[in-house]
Amino acid sequence: FRLTAAGTHVVHLADPDANGRYELFLAPLDASLPAQALGSGDGVLRGFALDPAGTQVVFLRSDEASVSELWRVPLDASAAPTRLSGALVTGGDVEAFALAPDGTRVAFRADAELDGRLELYSVALAGGARVRLSPALASTADVGRFLVTPDSTRVVFAADARVDGQLDLYSAQLAGGAPARELDPAVTGSGHVLRFVLSPDSARALFVAASDAQKLWSVPLDGSAAPVRLDGPSVLGARVRDDRGALQASAVTGR
Repeated sequence: FRLTAAGTHVVHLADPDANGRYELFLAPLDASLPAQALGSGDGVLRGFALDPAGTQVVFLRSDEASVSELWRVPLDASAAPTRLSGALVTGGDVEAFALAPDGTRVAFRADAELDGRLELYSVALAGGARVRLSPALASTADVGRFLVTPDSTRVVFAADARVDGQLDLYSAQLAGGAPARELDPAVTGSGHVLRFVLSPDSARALFVAASDAQKLWSVPLDGSAAPVRLDGPSVLGARVRDDRGALQASAVTGR
């Protein structure tokens, strides 16, 4: 469930027919009115999001054929749901999405063009054509984790675009219009990016890359400078640990 921006209502999932296929409902916190179905249809998956203005719900819905697509519906149920992900190739699905903090666009990962190849897209919350943000990928390549920057201008993601199974870090404008930039070309070598976080000012990414050892790096999201190493020299096989969301360095013999 999610509280609305005004804090007066809650949006929640329920399966009134007890068939395990969930729908979206809106209910006042004081129970002064019964819960209202938002017209989402059933098959809504967990992880829906509310826009900052408190007027729209963004969600994934799986149809009877188990095809998962991206939708939005107004909180006042004044209109039918709008499909945001566009047409998908046979066998394709939307696997994850992230709503920009300013509520203008949604980034999502889907095998929309080739079944089994996960790529990154964005679409305006108001609707329209989706834009592909990830670089050209081989049939066996995929986009992994992705994050929208706090200022809603960029999305940072991991993908094995160069070497199958080796994740590199990329940054792209959330609205598209320019090719994605690889942020770690001289860093990962034979290794790959394990995890990353974004700075609150939307200027940099901190990431852990592994080759002979795990190392902690920082890089500007616009690709204007090369990554700089933060953890200092380490022994062969050293690791960098993510402790409660904060990236911290530790040797294999340490805690």
